[in-house]
Amino acid sequence: MTDGSAWNSTFVYVLWMIWKDSNNLIFNDKREPPDQVVELAGKMAAEARNLITRHAGVANGAQKWICWSPPQPGWVKLNTDGAMKLLGRAVGPKGGSTALPERGFENVWVEMDSAAVVAILNGGLSGEATITSLIKDCLDLVKKLHRFRASHIEREGNKCADWLANHGQIIDWGTLTLHNAPIELNDLLNADAHGTPALRIR
Repeated sequence: MTDGSAWNSTFVYVLWMIWKDSNNLIFNDKREPPDQVVELAGKMAAEARNLITRHAGVANGAQKWICWSPPQPGWVKLNTDGAMKLLGRAVGPKGGSTALPERGFENVWVEMDSAAVVAILNGGLSGEATITSLIKDCLDLVKKLHRFRASHIEREGNKCADWLANHGQIIDWGTLTLHNAPIELNDLLNADAHGTPALRIR
């Protein structure tokens, strides 16, 4: 790697990935092959560099590392895009989440990139004018669950849901059940599984 700045950023990620891999070995008795650790660190560093060079005035902007986190034991987590139409597919009466109580999942954590919808689902907003029929359907479903929480996450930490939402826009209307993840989604899923952060610049 001839670019000194590229190596400097990659070296930091290599150190972090070694630390994460050590923790994974200690607490989960698992570890990744060294070449995969280095390869993933290189991809993370390249993404950070590309983000920084694409944003004008980044030196004066706020930077934040964001990553997806798994649910606590006993909970099931549903990540969805914050767009109202797509939220209806996921959480509404015809969405996949209606099957959760039937499958014994009573503790449900919904996470999306719309802070306004999260506030409504958590009871933070009131008034008929602000609550659509779609949201009312979602709230009715929430009442059937033993425990429920909704949280906001930036789009950079919700990449899998965002990818699936965009994929859903090109298919016919209806509910599509995927028994296996599309190949194109594997890199994003692996990043989430490893707790790989993404850089948000604003």
